[in-house]
Amino acid sequence: MEKQKCSLMMSQSMDLMLKEERREIIQFHFTAWPDHGVPATSGGLMRLCAEVRNMIAEDKVTSPIVVHCSAGAGRTGTFIGLDYLIDEMNKTQQVDVYHVVYHMRQQRMEMVQTAKQYIFLHKLMAEVAIFGNTDHSVEKFYLILDEIAT
Repeated sequence: MEKQKCSLMMSQSMDLMLKEERREIIQFHFTAWPDHGVPATSGGLMRLCAEVRNMIAEDKVTSPIVVHCSAGAGRTGTFIGLDYLIDEMNKTQQVDVYHVVYHMRQQRMEMVQTAKQYIFLHKLMAEVAIFGNTDHSVEKFYLILDEIAT
C-alpha cells in the first residue's frame, strides 16, 4: 500500500487479489470537509477534482470511479456535481447547476444535501468560469509570474 498525504487530502493505492485477478484501488480521502457543511476554502476541493481528472486523462484509471461520503449524498453529490458541471462548462460554455442537482436527485435523494452545499457549488462554478485553474506547481507559478512581469 502506497500513501501520499497533504494537509487537506490523502491518497493511497492498494492491490486487491481475488483468485488470479489483481486490481489496483486508488483511494482519495478529502479530510477538510465537515459533514453537512462545506470546506472553508475552495482550493483543496478543486485540487482533489483536478487530481482525479488528471488520473483519468492520463489513463491511470481503467475502472469505474466511486465517490462516497458518510451518507453518500451531500458531499458526494457536491463533488459529482462539480465534476459534471466542469465538463458541461468546457463543452457548452454554460452551466445549469439547478438542473444538474435536480437530475442527480432523481437518481439518489439528497444529492447536494444542504443549502450551503448548493451555494458552494455555485461559488465553485463561478470560480472555474472566472479564474480557470489557479492551482499550479511552484515551477509553473514562477513561469506565470515571469510572463506577467515581462
